[in-house]
Amino acid sequence: KVVPGWQTIHYDSGRRDIASLAVVDAGRTLNYLRLQRNGKNVTLSFYLNNTATAVIKSLLTTLPVGFQPYGLLSIISPRAGVAGAELSGWNVNGAAIDYWVNSVSNYIGQITWVTADSIPTTLPGTLIASAQA
Repeated sequence: KVVPGWQTIHYDSGRRDIASLAVVDAGRTLNYLRLQRNGKNVTLSFYLNNTATAVIKSLLTTLPVGFQPYGLLSIISPRAGVAGAELSGWNVNGAAIDYWVNSVSNYIGQITWVTADSIPTTLPGTLIASAQA
């Protein structure tokens, strides 16, 4: 049986600036924090200037509904070509994103995960114009 009406075949939230949702403490500067959902895939892009070390900090305490990961996602990222071992790590768990670093540096990156959330009815932050993306 076919029910008449609209059906979403593909969904794209567009790239959203969500820096206003971030929790940034002393010793850190958030240059940008962007979130985009494309189908079931969610991508978080960031540029974080870090002048403090060896601590776990929360970057987002409330990841918006419709963008939350399915399960726990943890990433440890080594950096090559620098003196000593530089590492950074990210934990994405439900509505929270935490990060840790063991050195003073700038971190630019992107994390992608799968969500089981339904399509959001409201979008976080502000839409980024395609020229700024």
